[in-house]
Amino acid sequence: MRILVTGGDGFIGSKLVALLRKRGHYVREFKGEIADKANVERQVRGFDAVCHLAALIDETAGRQRLFEVNVNGTKNVLEAAAQARVQRFLHVSTVGVHGEAREKIDENAAFHPETGYEQSKAEAEKLVHAYLEVLPLTIVRPALVLGANEYWRKIIDQVAKGFPLIGSGKNRWQIVYVDDLVEALAGLLGREDAIGETYIVAEEKPSTLREIYEEINHQLGRKEPVKTLAPVAAKALSYVFLAQSLVTGKKSILLPQHVDRVVRNREYSIEKIKALGWKPKYDAKAAVAKMFEEFKENGVEWG
Repeated sequence: MRILVTGGDGFIGSKLVALLRKRGHYVREFKGEIADKANVERQVRGFDAVCHLAALIDETAGRQRLFEVNVNGTKNVLEAAAQARVQRFLHVSTVGVHGEAREKIDENAAFHPETGYEQSKAEAEKLVHAYLEVLPLTIVRPALVLGANEYWRKIIDQVAKGFPLIGSGKNRWQIVYVDDLVEALAGLLGREDAIGETYIVAEEKPSTLREIYEEINHQLGRKEPVKTLAPVAAKALSYVFLAQSLVTGKKSILLPQHVDRVVRNREYSIEKIKALGWKPKYDAKAAVAKMFEEFKENGVEWG
């Protein structure tokens, strides 16, 4: 199969490209901006399948830019794929479209996006649904993706410096390790019975935020007891960091919306995708250990 992957040079996309090539597919990474309609049309031509992973995550880019890329860009990819009559279209969304999962939720839960990024991804999904009669579509909503990337490196840097756990840490966090996610994506791409369906992809059972934090501490070799910071204090501190970033031009390590997201509950049902035979290999503890192993292989170590 000839497959085009938008976001193919990113954290998840690069892993997916490597896996698909390993399985014998011809795969090309999309180049340039998905907000450029002519560029999208030119690159989609001649492909059997499109895996749409490209998205802007950075909240500091502003709502207008988030929607330009994540909504208008998705519209461009959908239109080009429909014109090219691709045989399969895989759209990667996020469980963030549901907002906080105060109880276990599944794919039928209502949308309650909170951040600008989540709102843009929810609007993008609405566009995708409008193409269900036109394209052989599958939608995937991954949980928070854990792996050896810049996002998690910065988090580990802060833990290594003794940055406290925000809140009690008792809130449930259900993540997915990047290797498990790309296995799910590659598997869904080849399944006719996944057409027209939406799947949440996550680890089997949630951990707590404290358990994940403590495992990072363990991997760092830290013996100090876990310190906590009340969410209201963390929110106040985030505004101080934000003000500093406006003066220095450097990105803040903690934004107000980060605090809100950290103290959320994240618990999801994965029964639907498990019914297709997929099962995650990593729980949160094993995922953190694997992440540290990959960082070490890439020459990144702490202590």
